[in-house]
Amino acid sequence: MRLEIRLTPPKRNRHKEKPYSCFVSSIIAKHYDRLREEFNKGKEGNFGSMSFEDIFQETILYVIQDKTAFNLSEKEILDHFKYRYKMIQYQIIQDSKLIYYTDAYNIQAPEQTE
Repeated sequence: MRLEIRLTPPKRNRHKEKPYSCFVSSIIAKHYDRLREEFNKGKEGNFGSMSFEDIFQETILYVIQDKTAFNLSEKEILDHFKYRYKMIQYQIIQDSKLIYYTDAYNIQAPEQTE
């Protein structure tokens, strides 16, 4: 009898092999200090090995590759960044609340042979 146990967290990879926008990344770089202070100042937390700084970096990766941000103005890009930050923060916090039970999650019952 062999039990196979797999503990797999949600697979979210926000960095993809797709085009990115130099314009969007330059806007984020220009406002980096202000955005970082707005979203990370005084915040501490650990959500499944992710901190608020990691959430901020994940948002940067997501937004510079998001095709909807490619044709936006500077103000719209910053608003889009704020929206995506809140979305990614929510996803990561919710994912960290998932509990994987080793005795019940992905355990296959042994095949019965007669």
